[in-house]
Amino acid sequence: MPVAGWIPEQTCRTEQFSSVLRQSQRTAAEYAFPPFILVVGEKEKADGAVAVRARGNQDLGVMPVAAFIERLSDDIAHKR
Repeated sequence: MPVAGWIPEQTCRTEQFSSVLRQSQRTAAEYAFPPFILVVGEKEKADGAVAVRARGNQDLGVMPVAAFIERLSDDIAHKR
C-alpha cells in the first residue's frame, strides 16, 4: 500500500517477534537502502502507531504514523 508516495515492503508472519526482527535486520544489512524497520502489532494498530527501529539497531520507540511519515520526509529532504 503506498504511503506518502513510498511503497513499503510488508510481511505478515506468525513467528516469534525476535525471529522476525533478526531476519529483517539481516535483510536490511544486505542492502544500503532500508533505513527503518516498522513493527505493527495489535496495540500499535489500535493506536494508529508504529514501533520503529532505525539502521544500526536503534530503537526509536513507538510513534504515531503521521510522526514517522514526517520524520521520513525530513530525512529524505535532508538526505540523511
